[in-house]
Amino acid sequence: MALVRNVGGALALALSLAACATDGGNQDDRVPLEAATARLPAQAAGFERAAALPAGATPERAQERIVEYATPRRIAVGLVFLYDAGKPEVAPSDVAPEFERRVAEGGRMSERSGRRLVERSREAVPLARGGSLSCATLAGAFGRNPVEWQVCVGAVGGRFIRTEVTMPGRSPPAADARGFARAIADAARG
Repeated sequence: MALVRNVGGALALALSLAACATDGGNQDDRVPLEAATARLPAQAAGFERAAALPAGATPERAQERIVEYATPRRIAVGLVFLYDAGKPEVAPSDVAPEFERRVAEGGRMSERSGRRLVERSREAVPLARGGSLSCATLAGAFGRNPVEWQVCVGAVGGRFIRTEVTMPGRSPPAADARGFARAIADAARG
């Protein structure tokens, strides 16, 4: 009987964590995309908000907002993407495949541009009110210059949130890419 209670408790905890990871209800409860974009902060972990970039021409991309951030002198550049990928509601189970797709895209980007990037690490970055972002760091070179590219993906308010940071590859890092991703996702939750 105690085992049944523990399994039930574990299941309840798992369902509770899944709800925290999305921080959203059904599509009707979602914050409008413009309002979600407006929640993004003017500053995050040393990055300054620069500009909102135009959405794409396809119907899927029309429901996407991209906001650019940069550190002083543009040593590091961050992009924030809010989108639903055509889904009425992004669920926690949607994050892992989207994350894998974006990491693979980073590898393909390097093949097309002559930039050499290889995956160096992965980690879950916890958020202030529960849930986490899935993050990967790819490192390599753009020509002769060492570079680091980080991508993080999560779900906030029924949408995907993705951050991408590109900066020189050096030690110590030029910027706190994980801190940036965390601050952006926490702000997007409102």
